[in-house]
Amino acid sequence: MPSEFLYRDVIARQRAAYNTFVSGYELEAARRDEWVGRWLEPVMRWVELAGRPKPEMRVLDVGSGIGSFAGHLARKGFDVWAIDIADEMVERTRSRLRAVYGPEARRRVARGSFMEHDFGSQRFDLVLGVAFVHCLPKPVDVSAIRKMAELLTPDGVAYLTTTAEPDGRAALALKDAMRGERRSTLTRRYRTRYTPLQFIERIREGGLTPWSWSDAGDPIELDHTTPTDAMPVFPDTHVPGKHWVDVVATRSGARLPVSVCQPGAVRSACPGAKQTSSRLATVG
Repeated sequence: MPSEFLYRDVIARQRAAYNTFVSGYELEAARRDEWVGRWLEPVMRWVELAGRPKPEMRVLDVGSGIGSFAGHLARKGFDVWAIDIADEMVERTRSRLRAVYGPEARRRVARGSFMEHDFGSQRFDLVLGVAFVHCLPKPVDVSAIRKMAELLTPDGVAYLTTTAEPDGRAALALKDAMRGERRSTLTRRYRTRYTPLQFIERIREGGLTPWSWSDAGDPIELDHTTPTDAMPVFPDTHVPGKHWVDVVATRSGARLPVSVCQPGAVRSACPGAKQTSSRLATVG
């Protein structure tokens, strides 16, 4: 573990930074709502194949931001819970969940550090870590993935995303005001950057098995032998040259379900016709 001072400093900076970013995120909330379904396409394929009623599928959105993902899934009928470190983000997520859950939205969204929060006996069928793990310093990133693994039900999955980088590095970085943060401020936040392979390796170190989908709908287990062109890397539709790594991960020893449309099927649902290669849009 890094020193306690470093960890506390990173947490304090992230809380301050994302409280600042909230106004900019809200300015593009409508656009986020438009593309959130595409962003979730890879993991929604698993939902279709799992074939369980959505109200029975408990979801945890880690680092929920303004609640775009949490709100989208709640409206779709999932049992949604969330956590964020920034007070302003928590309030925005609660606001979006209130339309579905009423006053109960307050207890469904926790305020605080994911690493320090006690979830008690709660377990989740789907844990979202969209653009989250890279907000933590090493090796806390692996510890966070390990905690996600512990929070999953035996056949649950985590959905982890990060930007694809040409080389891995970690440091304080300026986040610009292109989204319209108040007073057009430049804010320092902590970022760990990964190559696609490094991200896969961190997920495996955290006790999860990373997967992708082939164009034919077959699950592909990812490791250091996976060819570059088989990695789940997608272009960002709003930022030229920017790419994302989107990974569906199971607990160690578990596998993704297979469509009955494929040989060796173990479930009763078929994947949708959408291809994940069409997706991406900017997340933050």
